[in-house]
Amino acid sequence: MLSENEYDLHLRADTNNPKYRLWFYFCIRNAKPHQKVLFHIVNFSFKSKSLYADGMSPTVRSASRPRWERLHPKNVFYYKSQKKELKNQHVLSFVHVFTKPDEPVYFCYSYPFSYSHQQML
Repeated sequence: MLSENEYDLHLRADTNNPKYRLWFYFCIRNAKPHQKVLFHIVNFSFKSKSLYADGMSPTVRSASRPRWERLHPKNVFYYKSQKKELKNQHVLSFVHVFTKPDEPVYFCYSYPFSYSHQQML
């Protein structure tokens, strides 16, 4: 936690390839209404090119917003880290404004789907 409204998040490496860290899914609870929070996924990728740099944005949902929706692209930033310990890594940062008190809010890399749905593809 950098402050009450700014957080550094670290992704665990993918199981079969420690070089890649793309997928994320997490939940935030106990936010205050109208609280604006900036999240930094500090070790997001080693790749300089990303769909996030071209306008893609993470998805969000909650009880009051039951369908997954993309965050507005103007609130999403993808850039090379300036920290020495994160040499050649890129950061994904995004801002979210919470609307309801104590409502769990879920964030995800992209639209998730279940294992059974994947079997139908």
